[in-house]
Amino acid sequence: MVASIFGWLTGGVSLTLSAWVGQFTPAIATLLIRWFRREKWTDAGFRFSSFYWYFKAWVTAIALFISAFAISALLGWGTVARSWSDIAVRAKSLGFVSLSPEPVGIIGFMLFSLFVLPLLLSFFALGEEIGWRGYVLPNLLPLGRRHALIISGLLGSVWHIPLVLVGQAYPGHRVTGLLLIFPFITGVWIILGYFRLGSGSVFVSTLLHGTLNAQMIGPAVLIVAISSPIYGGFMGIAGIVIVWIAALWCLRFNREIVW
Repeated sequence: MVASIFGWLTGGVSLTLSAWVGQFTPAIATLLIRWFRREKWTDAGFRFSSFYWYFKAWVTAIALFISAFAISALLGWGTVARSWSDIAVRAKSLGFVSLSPEPVGIIGFMLFSLFVLPLLLSFFALGEEIGWRGYVLPNLLPLGRRHALIISGLLGSVWHIPLVLVGQAYPGHRVTGLLLIFPFITGVWIILGYFRLGSGSVFVSTLLHGTLNAQMIGPAVLIVAISSPIYGGFMGIAGIVIVWIAALWCLRFNREIVW
């Protein structure tokens, strides 16, 4: 249905599907480890939290992206869309090749990326969250909450290195991308970990994760072009600065975390 309405992913289905399948590998690894070691799932966070935490996670993801792209535009690292057709052109470059440049189509696309796509991508993000926030993070807690958040982020950065090597992250900038992937993923992992521990639910961090992935499409279309993935956008320097402002706040107030 999504493909028929927006023409989504008609140019890169295999790469995208392989990335989504890859998101389930942490969950599969966790399942095998717990089965082999005969561990229970009591610390996995398989419980629902209050609506407040889900809403806070959703708003946080959107705010991070909007802030990153706003900085990109202000510093000249991206060009702001000035018309409906500009937004349509940008959306098509992201894979929505059949999106209509008419206002109704663009508004529908934005609503879809804000409210529907986060739920869809949360399904795939759950695979990562079961592994990273449902197993790795709880097992690092004996080191202290701050250390656990930072170390899990560094480990997650290593796990994302292949995205740089294949050009999916920081395309055309492999060496610099290998340097930037560490502060970017570590910061994002700290934020995800904070929400996981604070809410006590892996489903809250899953929604935050899925919404972050979805906003690669939402606010991104409001910026017609990013001059360089190294500087602008969410994964560039602009985004890393915003992510670490939030990550440092999470580390500073991690005492509020209830486990």
